[in-house]
Amino acid sequence: QQILDGSVPYRDIWDHKGPLIYYINALGLLIGHGSRAGVLILEILSLFVSVSLGYVVMKKAYGSIPAIFASIIWPLNLAYVIGGGNYTEEYGLLFSFITLYLFVRSQERRPGLIYIFLIGAVFSLSFLLRPNNIGMQLSVAIFLFITGIVSNRTNELLKQSVAFIIGAIVILIPVLLYFEWNNALGDLFDQFIRYNIIYAGISWGRRINAVYAGLTLFAASGLTLIACTAWIIGIFYIRQKSDLTESKTALTAVAVIGLPVEIILSNFSYRNYAHYFILWLPVLAVLSGFFIFQLISSFSPSRLRLFKERIEVSHLWVFAIFITVFSISLMKVLYDFRYIYMSHSRNPTADTEMIRENMADTNYLLMWGAEASYNFFTGMKSPTRYVYQYPLYTCGYFTEEKIKEIIDDISRTRPLIVDTSTTNEDVPPIDGDERSRWKTTAYPEWKTAGCELYPKMEEVFDYINSRYRLVGYTEKNKWKIYKYASGS
Repeated sequence: QQILDGSVPYRDIWDHKGPLIYYINALGLLIGHGSRAGVLILEILSLFVSVSLGYVVMKKAYGSIPAIFASIIWPLNLAYVIGGGNYTEEYGLLFSFITLYLFVRSQERRPGLIYIFLIGAVFSLSFLLRPNNIGMQLSVAIFLFITGIVSNRTNELLKQSVAFIIGAIVILIPVLLYFEWNNALGDLFDQFIRYNIIYAGISWGRRINAVYAGLTLFAASGLTLIACTAWIIGIFYIRQKSDLTESKTALTAVAVIGLPVEIILSNFSYRNYAHYFILWLPVLAVLSGFFIFQLISSFSPSRLRLFKERIEVSHLWVFAIFITVFSISLMKVLYDFRYIYMSHSRNPTADTEMIRENMADTNYLLMWGAEASYNFFTGMKSPTRYVYQYPLYTCGYFTEEKIKEIIDDISRTRPLIVDTSTTNEDVPPIDGDERSRWKTTAYPEWKTAGCELYPKMEEVFDYINSRYRLVGYTEKNKWKIYKYASGS
């Protein structure tokens, strides 16, 4: 919304996601004439193309039945990880399947430099969406390196490496120049790179738990068991193949490399939200397709008579596995559908109207907490680029300059302030008595003797409490509404 209004990410709005997600959403709002329906159209289109490309790739490698099986099962498993949708990882699916398609084409027309160049470009797009999203492109790069060394094709490997790097640069350089032109390059690195490095600073124990969490998410449908079985079979399958460039073997090798790569990348984040594991699905899809291919190939060509038709036993096994996994996944989809629908149709009318009623004297709305969606719903700008304030009390990131900036912003614009701490324990309340009983931070694992709420933040609270008065509460969430007191 703010991009369409002329703002530049990072410079005008603080956030630590990659820049590409903002412009995807801006395109969606443009298509929908300000409505989120346009974003939903992009989501559906992205998923449709992902499924289609995945089917084409797996049909080339494993045949129709494995491709159909995998292309129905993996989208259904989105129900375990996608929630309300519109996640950066969700759009990353498209880039992963584009990468697989380009990779298979490159193996058909070696050295396939144009395809490797395009994979390098997709690598940059994935990185600009979210650094953790580069697993598929990284897996392909590792495969090319290994095959180049093992087959002693160093000349070809060198050409492919150059093509990959040039493809990545072709995308990255214009993006960096755009932000430099708009005086936002320093902010881009500070928020997108530096903050995320701090955000990812967690214990290895928590990372191990993340592996378990990811595997558990897809275990309910049986996809984890199928994929892990296929991964083990795949290792032995690859070892007995002399030509690793044959499409079936090459795709299987990328999936075998890709599973641990995706596991490692998904564990760099502090919190193990379900949607962090969305990018496992392309790898799991390929492995499940390989599993069905192996199942069909390994069965003797025996047949059974069923309804006067002779049917191969292997196909009956595939059908039985499909019905089991499909039924479990479909029940999950139907159960969660109402929540997905509510997420896309959600418009907190009662609280929104209450906030609007109190905005007669200002055009700025500061949601104290992480509810910037209300700026979107009301159409009111945030007075500060810190549309949510987690960075101001993130250990190792906050500075006196950042604290001074938000005080200056509030002083200059005199916004309406809505304190959302009653529904978010990570947010320190504005009221002093309530804050004295507040016992958490945005990232509790970092709360040590030397890392509490930054003392300088008290200046922000002192400024608000000395110049603002409580005028009411929102109807639904009972958030406190603070208004600037004239004459303060």
